[in-house]
Amino acid sequence: FSPGSYNLTVTDQSGRNPIGAPFSIIFEGKSILGTVTSLNNIIFLSLSFDSQGYESDAGVDLSVAGIYVLQATAGEGDYASGNTITQNINIYGPDNDAPTITFVGLSPDPYDPGIHAPYYDITVTVAASDVGSGIRYVELYYRILEEDNSTVVVGWTPVKMNFLGGDIYELVINTTESYSQYYVQYYIIAKDYAGHGLDDLGAKQTNPIYYYNVSFGLEDMVYSQSVPDFYQVGDIEAPLEEAAPIMVNSIDPLNPYLNITVYVNDTHVFSGMAGVYLIVYIFDNATGVLINTNGDPIILVMTNNTGPNEWFYQMPGIYNYDIVWFYVARDGATPIPNDLYGPQMTYSVVEFNPPTVSNIILDYNGTVVLHDSLIIFNATVTDAITGVENVTLVILYNDVEYTLNMTQVGTTSTYTASFNLANIPLDSYGTYALQYHIFAEDVVGNNVTTTVNSLSVLYQNPRGGPGGFTGSWGAIIGASAGGIVAIIAVLFLWINRHTIQTFAKKQTFRRRLRDYLREIIEDIKRDGLEGRYKEGLLKTWMVVEGIGREFYNLPRYRSQTPMEFSRLLAQKGKIERELLFTLLEYFTKARYGYEEITEKDFNSGIRALLKIVDKIEVGEMQIES
Repeated sequence: FSPGSYNLTVTDQSGRNPIGAPFSIIFEGKSILGTVTSLNNIIFLSLSFDSQGYESDAGVDLSVAGIYVLQATAGEGDYASGNTITQNINIYGPDNDAPTITFVGLSPDPYDPGIHAPYYDITVTVAASDVGSGIRYVELYYRILEEDNSTVVVGWTPVKMNFLGGDIYELVINTTESYSQYYVQYYIIAKDYAGHGLDDLGAKQTNPIYYYNVSFGLEDMVYSQSVPDFYQVGDIEAPLEEAAPIMVNSIDPLNPYLNITVYVNDTHVFSGMAGVYLIVYIFDNATGVLINTNGDPIILVMTNNTGPNEWFYQMPGIYNYDIVWFYVARDGATPIPNDLYGPQMTYSVVEFNPPTVSNIILDYNGTVVLHDSLIIFNATVTDAITGVENVTLVILYNDVEYTLNMTQVGTTSTYTASFNLANIPLDSYGTYALQYHIFAEDVVGNNVTTTVNSLSVLYQNPRGGPGGFTGSWGAIIGASAGGIVAIIAVLFLWINRHTIQTFAKKQTFRRRLRDYLREIIEDIKRDGLEGRYKEGLLKTWMVVEGIGREFYNLPRYRSQTPMEFSRLLAQKGKIERELLFTLLEYFTKARYGYEEITEKDFNSGIRALLKIVDKIEVGEMQIES
């Protein structure tokens, strides 16, 4: 029975209109009394309902389905009483069809790419209808889960939706900023007023599914593929790249840099931009070895230009290194910001041309180089691309090698150094060869060594005066008394005390280093014999650092790369660069490479190490105090 009314007609036994006949209708405790007139013998009994589902006139709660009794009596007074008519009314039945949910909408739509503010409240709109007994209510069940969609924060909460009229129901699910980016899981149930299905004769329907249950009518339930649907509140959209990055390379070879401009904005669910960052890795161009400290990326903060979507950074170039970078654009969503990752790019500045050394000019008194001359060396050194880093004059004289740093004359390309022969004691008279060459290095480590040139240094035997003598120091000492000899010996030791101390110190360092090397090299050889080639090559670098630290007073600092330390050790220790770089090549392969280390790799690296050690032990290289 759908909400509506009953029309009752009163007649006598002959079917005539019984004017003046009284009548009474009793319906669930409500009485309606009246008299039949010539104009109306139809009594109207309203069964209409209010918005809460209650019968508005009779005061009967018709939201509870069941059998309701209506009794009507007429004919009292001047007429004989007629029979009382009793009618059983089956409220909301029989109804064997469940409601129908035809639409479910969310506003704002979390999957809509349009621009809107971060949302914490979702308005759910449902269209539901029932052609049998009508919709009793539409109910929404929801619960809140954490970001990983696994941990329940708030359990299932059932809420009756508001009836807006027609078939439309609506409800606002309120969340707070504390639930930002949490998942909301929900499903919807629409229930009707379906009764137990009694027919007009009071017999039950045979299908037990439609028997009336006081708690539920028939229902239609909305799931998404048989499971509750999900949506996520807050800002879950990453920023957008509005245009491809623009890169402008410096055209100044002395000042390489890369201007990077990125165009991004948070133009979906808008929580604003927190920043744009450059993630940078730097690799040695020659070896491919990553030089970032501990392998961690370098993070650079881009600057927001006048436009809200334009971000800028000027990245300086590093000669002979590859800078691999990409950008990360991050919005202001909480508690987890959304990131957009840009494409990976590589910026390289390669320059392998060494400096140019020309116009080497020597200046000394006279035309003959005497043993007490002051020689001034001048040379023109240029490097048009990166500039000159250092210029070194190397002199071999009387079997001793001297290294002098040449200084730049003002802002010119001329570099100069002086060498005073008078400071070099000679053992005997004669002619001595002085060999020299220049080593020049640019800013990025490219270097050049000039050819070796020679000149002759004359140490003449002085002549005696008139009637004089021409004896040697041996003759003079031989003619002297023993006491004078002793005094001269003491004076000699005092004058040369620093040389003797330095010699003793060098010998101590030499013994210490020899003992240290003997033990660790034997350990490396055992690794090779037992097939631990990679472990053996890794230990070779311990030897290199030990040589620098113990023998040349050159400890390797944490900021120095193996390549930088090798260059410094080769320069200061006069170790052959080729040997050091060969050893460095195999150590780098073992330390940073992914290839298998073979016996051939091991033997090549150890061979270079043993040559370095052998030359140090036999004293072929200069030992600096």
